[in-house]
Amino acid sequence: MPIAELHMPEVVCLADSVDIAVEPESNRRTHERLKAGDLQSLRSARIKYGADVRVIDLSVGGMLLETENRLAPDANLIVELTGPESPLLLPSRVLRCRIASLGEIVKYHGACAFKRPLKGQDLAALAGHVELDDWVRALVGDGDRAARVAAARDDLGRRIARLRARLDPIKARHDELAVRREALERRRDELVIRS
Repeated sequence: MPIAELHMPEVVCLADSVDIAVEPESNRRTHERLKAGDLQSLRSARIKYGADVRVIDLSVGGMLLETENRLAPDANLIVELTGPESPLLLPSRVLRCRIASLGEIVKYHGACAFKRPLKGQDLAALAGHVELDDWVRALVGDGDRAARVAAARDDLGRRIARLRARLDPIKARHDELAVRREALERRRDELVIRS
C-alpha cells in the first residue's frame, strides 16, 4: 500500500505563512521605531521579576519584544531596560502576542504600549549615536519642523546641563589632585637634594 508523504516548508514565523495585503495608509504608528541594531547602548532587557527578553524595536510609545513566555493581551507588566545609566522601568500594557518561531523553544513576539511615553533623552541614551534628525523624529513623532527643532533644542539643553553638572565635580577633583601632585613633586625634589 503506497504511503503519501506531506512535505511542508518550514515555517519560521506563523505570520510569514499568511498572505495579507496591507495598505501603506493602515500603519497606525505615531512614533518612529528604532530597530534593535540602532540601540547601541542597550545592555539587557527583561520583564521585571521575570525572564530576559530581546528587544525587536523600540519607540517613545512602546516596543516589540521577543520572549520564550506567552504574554497575555491587556496584561500589565513592567519592562526593565538596562542602558548606560540606571535601569529604565517602563510600565506597559500588552497589546498583542503571537508565536514568532517554532523550534526547540517556542518564541513569542509581544507588542507593548508604554503607560507613559519614554523620555527622549532615555531613548537617545539607549540609541547611543542615532543621527539627530532621526532622534528628533523618534522624540516628537511627525510634528511640524519648528516643533521638532524646539523640542530638540530644549532636550539638548537639558542634556548639556546634566553633563556639565557631572563634569563640575570631576574638574574639582582634577584640580585637587593637581595641587597634591605639585606638593608631592616638591617634596620629592627636596628629598633628592638632601640625599
